[in-house]
Amino acid sequence: MYNLLRFIKLNHFLLLFLLIEGFSVFLLLQNNKFLRINPNKTIQLGKKYTEIFSDFASGTTLDLARLLQRWDKKDIVRQLLNLKI
Repeated sequence: MYNLLRFIKLNHFLLLFLLIEGFSVFLLLQNNKFLRINPNKTIQLGKKYTEIFSDFASGTTLDLARLLQRWDKKDIVRQLLNLKI
């Protein structure tokens, strides 16, 4: 528990950025008719979502791989793996 709190304290700006970006992407997808909010508060994929999914998934995977490579060069990956939560 202590390590989790330490991680949050050290990376609170990054965590806040990821939260804001996630919300921003959600609103973008909803406004472009890729997602729909049903009256019972569930999220349903729109018809346009299937058109872009393959490009989005492959692009996201490549971006994540590049990010992990950069983190590995800076030894951040080892630090994250050594956290005892």
